[in-house]
Amino acid sequence: MAQNSIRPLLWKFTAWLLVVTGVGFFLLYVLHELTGVSVAATATTLAYYAFASFGAVMIAWGLLLLRAAADPALRNAMAMPTAIGFLLLAAMRVIPLFSGSGALDIIPSALRIPITAGEVLLFGFLAYAFWEE
Repeated sequence: MAQNSIRPLLWKFTAWLLVVTGVGFFLLYVLHELTGVSVAATATTLAYYAFASFGAVMIAWGLLLLRAAADPALRNAMAMPTAIGFLLLAAMRVIPLFSGSGALDIIPSALRIPITAGEVLLFGFLAYAFWEE
């Protein structure tokens, strides 16, 4: 399969990943607001509000990527901002490891490094792939 035929698949896969994850974040907020259910003891109402905001942005970003998968001109316009977004998400995962802020306390301590490393690798790969577009 030629590289050009792989690119739209990467865009579509990433788009659906963002949309599904965004819906999940938004639904966490709705569930918390309507029932008071909390998935983490340390999560506040403000945290759930941030989840909803992040979820809404992920849904919009994913829908844009889905549209761009079929439109080469739109792909060219969105590739660099998407790469920068994924690079920032990768950096966001690393910073709490060094700052000790407690942002990763929701992850069990034995899994904190492996999960964070996986996220950094995933976001780093996506940043590179979209940068090379």
